[in-house]
Parts: sequence; C-alpha cells; structure tokens
Amino acid sequence: MPTVPSVNGFINGGLNTRPVFFGCNDTDTPIIVYVPNYPWSYASNTSTYKLDYTKDEAHGVVNSGMRSLTLNGTVENWPKCLACALSDRSFSYTAENRTSECQQCFATWCWNGVDDDSEPSGDYEPAVGSVPQFLSTNNLATSPSNAPASSSSAASQSSQAANGASSMVGGWSMAVGAVGVLAGGLAVML
Repeated sequence: MPTVPSVNGFINGGLNTRPVFFGCNDTDTPIIVYVPNYPWSYASNTSTYKLDYTKDEAHGVVNSGMRSLTLNGTVENWPKCLACALSDRSFSYTAENRTSECQQCFATWCWNGVDDDSEPSGDYEPAVGSVPQFLSTNNLATSPSNAPASSSSAASQSSQAANGASSMVGGWSMAVGAVGVLAGGLAVML
C-alpha cells in the first residue's frame, strides 16, 4: 500500500476537502484515488448511527456525493485527471512515460508527502456550497455554476446533479458518488 498521512495530517493538509492521489510515483503499490465527502450542496456528513433518511435527505446526500466526485464542475480538467489516475497502472506508466497532460495532473493532485501530525487548530466546518480552499488557492476552480440554491427542492437538485454528472464524467459518476458519500469518502485502489 502507498504511504498516506496521519489523521491529523489529512486535516492539516486540507486533504479532507479535496481529491488526492496516493502512490503516484511508487510503481510497487496501487494508486489510491481519495475523494472526500465535501458539502458542495448538502451537509451530507451524517452520523453512521443515523439509519433512517427522508427522501429529501437521501437525495441531498447522493447529489452532494456526485458533486464531490465531479468537483461540482468547477475544475475543467478534473475528468481528464481522474482518468489519468484510473488508467495509470493498467498501462504501466511511470513519471517518465506519462503524457504531459497526465504529468501535469499528477503534479496537481498527488500528495506532496508532507504529514503535519500536529493537533489541528479550529473546527472543521465548511459552509454548504463553498469551494474547497485548495481549489481557490491554486486557481483551479471556476464558479460552481450548477450548484443549487439552498432553497432548491430535492427534485431540482436531482435534475441538476444528473445533468452535471453526464456532462462531467459520464452517468456512472452518480452511482460512484453515492458509494463515496455513504462511505464518508471515496477511495479507489488501482
């Protein structure tokens, strides 16, 4: 398995707010693509002890999960970068033979190896509908044009999310996003 940061390292590095690839240049391990559950359109990080959800809550959780997987359409090259990571090991790529586009993706999304395991300061409370700081700081995000207003109905969110999913990475992202949300984040080993 590739090296990953400590729990505090995840929080201090902001890795709990954005996708990150682990094991990018270690060809002896799989690449892990980690996509955390971020509140793009709904506060979907609910307790594992909660077993009953209304239809509106379920729609909110699934739609926000889909938005987490697609970064809510705010990063233009994210689908290409995700494809680079998903296909990298199947073609036995290394840093020397990846396409220049994939090399740029790996430079952006691979974990930098820094593990600040000090006690995190402050509470982690991102606002629903906000853009993760990493995306803004690195000028990766455009405005989330398809983010629903907080007063939108679940049916409207579902329609907008379905449109966003098919335009970003294909219809499968809705199902994968749902799995990621239900697991508290999506991690794919390749």
